[in-house]
Amino acid sequence: MTYKIEKNIPIGQLERGKYPFKMMAVGNSFKFPRESAQRVSVSASIYARKNGAKFTQRTGEKFGRIWRIK
Repeated sequence: MTYKIEKNIPIGQLERGKYPFKMMAVGNSFKFPRESAQRVSVSASIYARKNGAKFTQRTGEKFGRIWRIK
């Protein structure tokens, strides 16, 4: 699955990781398949700890969404 940031983000180089955390501004989010919820959560936690960011995540029946909140 390809992940897409859903706000006006300047074009830049992609981070080496699978998820676009580095390109996200506060208030941005992306959707992911429910099966990936645990991996996204762990990846966001690691990125947040190393970069001073903060994320919140919600998971529905088919998809989840993660927002950058700091």
